[in-house]
Amino acid sequence: PLSDMQELMGATANDQADQFVVQTTDPAVEETLADLYPNAEVETRGSMTVSALFDEEMALALALTAVVISVVVGTLFVGTVTGLEIASDRSTLQTLSAIGISVRSQLLLISTQMFGLTIAGGILGSLLGLGGIYALNIILTATIITNPVAYFHPLLAGYGLLVTMVIALLALPAIWIVLRRL
Repeated sequence: PLSDMQELMGATANDQADQFVVQTTDPAVEETLADLYPNAEVETRGSMTVSALFDEEMALALALTAVVISVVVGTLFVGTVTGLEIASDRSTLQTLSAIGISVRSQLLLISTQMFGLTIAGGILGSLLGLGGIYALNIILTATIITNPVAYFHPLLAGYGLLVTMVIALLALPAIWIVLRRL
């Protein structure tokens, strides 16, 4: 009861509690609570998660920071690895030039390979993320809590592929410079 909670908190003179959580499957509880506490705002679990996602500026800031960091690190990684691969395949590129394949065709070949690898990495990363979220929820619901803590929205897979495409596009100029110099 609220009175017992107030006594434990030392708030018998005035009510210091501004929020409390009730877990139930009965939909009538929301209306009952709204009638009992007319000055309080009663929210359901669904409205809390959606409102917390869109109302909190911190979540948006963290998401944007994660996107920027992943694009920068991914671009540096893809550019470096592809540049090293081009450098190690120098003899193959010289052979292609000797048999008449233009530098432009070589650029197209390497760009296609780089895009294919980054897209495969995006798909693999999305699958690993889905598996990690699934495993986290199983472990936590079996040991600590009763409800899942992480959700995988299908748009996240599209987001992963979009980020990999941006990474590949940003790495292209560096790859073209490396190929031209070799």
